[in-house]
Amino acid sequence: MKYLLTIFQILLFHSAFAQTKHISKIDQHAALTGYYSLDSLHDKLALRSYSDSEKVRSFFYWITQHISYDIAEYNKSGYVELKYPEMADSIEVNKLFQNDYAAYVLKRKKAICAGYAILFKLLCDRSKIECAIVHGYGKSGTTSTTQIVDVNHAWNAVKLNGRWHLLDVCWASGHCDNKVTRFTRKLNEYYYFTPPNLLIYDHYPSDIRWTILEKPLSKTEFENLPLLLARKNKVNFDSGSLNGILNIHVGDTVKFNLELLSGNVATGRYIPCIDEFDGRGNRIPRSKTLAGQTFQKDGNKLTYTYHIRSKKVSWLFLAYGSEYLAGYRLQID
Repeated sequence: MKYLLTIFQILLFHSAFAQTKHISKIDQHAALTGYYSLDSLHDKLALRSYSDSEKVRSFFYWITQHISYDIAEYNKSGYVELKYPEMADSIEVNKLFQNDYAAYVLKRKKAICAGYAILFKLLCDRSKIECAIVHGYGKSGTTSTTQIVDVNHAWNAVKLNGRWHLLDVCWASGHCDNKVTRFTRKLNEYYYFTPPNLLIYDHYPSDIRWTILEKPLSKTEFENLPLLLARKNKVNFDSGSLNGILNIHVGDTVKFNLELLSGNVATGRYIPCIDEFDGRGNRIPRSKTLAGQTFQKDGNKLTYTYHIRSKKVSWLFLAYGSEYLAGYRLQID
């Protein structure tokens, strides 16, 4: 199974509303640092005056600004699946492979998700910062299947001040078009130290300990979660809106209840809407869909009501203000 990069339309919303803070001195230094061998790159990025957390930020930012997604590697026929930690016969063989692969990434200035994760880990290793490569299941946009059978993604966990943090350098670096033929670099801060209760909506580790949740979800529960698309707002789902895969019939009416916890308040100047997508991930023009939906708000509590009118609709995305909040898959009989 090829490692996954999120679908273009979804990441466009993710990246467009990422944090836009003034660039720090650490980011400036990383952005201006060129390409070197792994050891030299580490020494250039991990200045002695930096704390461990600053070094981690430097490694993260450099990779997002200098490594592009490897379209050719993703689309290569006969692609060899990478697995961690089962892939190697010994720890030493695994270390040799990772160092060779990181050198390969730096030479080509490109990587798939495994390459991003390996490079980040090896930079942390050289600063004696505890870091792990997490492999598991990434849930993308409208190409998601009901059941994600194979491991298809890799990301990282890094330990600072006795606490583990999750980050995905690959998904933070940018996005590809629908057919994975073109990569657009666009920093997405959402995937830097993402809270575990949010990352679980689209990342599920093979080893559930890496959910870093007190009560880890099962893989089936993960697969059934809606797509959490909100980046500008923090959203809470009521229990009736946590099922992201809806088995319904033409003529049925469904309701979604969400609450905005921060970000935009539910004011009249925002026009809520439900966008429909077909099975290929193409959005159906809104002019044809508005009649089948209504919207209510009570403070920051939002209720979307949608009437099923056609079997052609495979996905519903709940829009509010300047972003999508959540996505639901329809299985219409």
